[in-house]
Amino acid sequence: MIRVCMNCEKPKRYPGCHAQCPEFLAEKEEYDRVKATEYAKRHLRGMLIEQRKQAVDRANKLRRR
Repeated sequence: MIRVCMNCEKPKRYPGCHAQCPEFLAEKEEYDRVKATEYAKRHLRGMLIEQRKQAVDRANKLRRR
């Protein structure tokens, strides 16, 4: 969660400041990096679960014959 701009007041905060604020850009970069690593972990876990599900389905299908 990005918390840099939570308490920004009028002189410092203005429309479009997110594109230029160095504090926001640094925190956004860190947030995106953490988000990408968490996505990779979730994706890998999901792929492993899917692989296990397919193996069980295949075994059950062969067992029915």
